[in-house]
Amino acid sequence: EDANVLTGVVVGAPAEAAGFLPGDRIISMNGRNVQNFEHIAESVVIAKTKPIETVVLRDGETVTLTVTPQEIKPEGSPLPTYRIGIRGGRMEKVQVGPIGALQGGVEYTWDAVERFGRLVSMLFGGHLQRSDFGGVVKISAIAGAQVQASILNLVIFAGILSIQLAILNLLPIPVLDGGHLMFFLYEAIAGKPLPVRVQEAAFMFGFMLIIGVAVLLNVGDVFDLMGG
Repeated sequence: EDANVLTGVVVGAPAEAAGFLPGDRIISMNGRNVQNFEHIAESVVIAKTKPIETVVLRDGETVTLTVTPQEIKPEGSPLPTYRIGIRGGRMEKVQVGPIGALQGGVEYTWDAVERFGRLVSMLFGGHLQRSDFGGVVKISAIAGAQVQASILNLVIFAGILSIQLAILNLLPIPVLDGGHLMFFLYEAIAGKPLPVRVQEAAFMFGFMLIIGVAVLLNVGDVFDLMGG
């Protein structure tokens, strides 16, 4: 597969200054294995404007390069973007049967789950900032950018967003399905349900937590949009 092989390097971009060449196969970025361009984009977004130590395979030998992403602020968008200036990882339309489609869907879904898990791990590890997250405003901005790229990009983005929401829904927070599962688990172990007053208090806490997080994210999006 050539999903992580460069087909071009943008003139004047950070990748050219770092020494990347067409044909380079990116093996890892900051110690994380790279299998496709989604992994590359993820590494660039996480690093922001910090240097990325990148290992590439060139003519059968490994070469270590250091590239620092460039921050770009698209006009009319609250989201800054980061790029190193490489091309590759083109999508190809391949016809498959029902079994192949099911297998591909499962593999892509699992990859999205793994990426989400890595983001959560980095969140608790203190590697992410508030600006790395967003609410309705930021989601709308990203969706608009995907539409401009292609309808296929929008469909993929919607699929990834659905997977992430499904995972969040399973968190053990009252009012979410994960919270209900915790109550059912308690009832199965204790042989009786939690007292009604305890359940009501838990649901109120969960509701306030979800609303509070949503407000913080959307207020942050508005400040980003205003350049604050």
